Amino acid sequence: MLAAALLSASVAAAAAAPLVAVDAGHTSAAPGATSARGIPERTFNLAVAERLVAALRGDGLRAVLVGGGADAPPGARPALAARLGAAMLVSIHHDSVQPRYLTSWTVDGVERTYSDRFRGFSVFYSGAGARPRESLRLAIRIGDALLALGLAPTLHHAEPIEGEGRPLVDARRGACGPRRVRRPREPRRGARAPRSGAAGADGPSARAGDRLGAPLAAMTFLRAADRE
Repeated sequence: MLAAALLSASVAAAAAAPLVAVDAGHTSAAPGATSARGIPERTFNLAVAERLVAALRGDGLRAVLVGGGADAPPGARPALAARLGAAMLVSIHHDSVQPRYLTSWTVDGVERTYSDRFRGFSVFYSGAGARPRESLRLAIRIGDALLALGLAPTLHHAEPIEGEGRPLVDARRGACGPRRVRRPREPRRGARAPRSGAAGADGPSARAGDRLGAPLAAMTFLRAADRE
């Protein structure tokens, strides 16, 4: 009887919780950047997104993966999340650096590129939605959660160079807004500093994906957001 009561309470709490849509960035056809060892960004994004959804569900929250196996176009994912009734959409990426920061090296007989210059997390938010202030507040909470785990932000996406130039909204938390002026983009390749992750650059001194701290950090900020 006690077990049944606890189960009913748990189900009711989960039903009352907001639905979180987790986007695995990019698609199989357009997998994003390529790591220093030749692994496409999409592989890292999907691994983190799947673990994040499992962690959220394991914590009694509601979560759904968008842009996973169905490989929906990235531009259609916000509308898909809205149709599912999601209260928030979190997109996981592992970003590249610009070509000027890349160094060549050979892996298994193949010449590739890497960068150890930048390491850390960035949190991008969009001001184009219906609730830009809430989006910014959520981005700040993400940054706080990542900082609480002992991680540090990387600010190179705000550098005033081609392909970057994002407005830095909160330097301490690594929060960047949308670009005000569209700049020509340099090719995205080589090592990346994750947009919403905890892994470092995938070069000789650090392997992206070896430490998937993003699910724990994201679970922390989502619990905090749910309490507001």
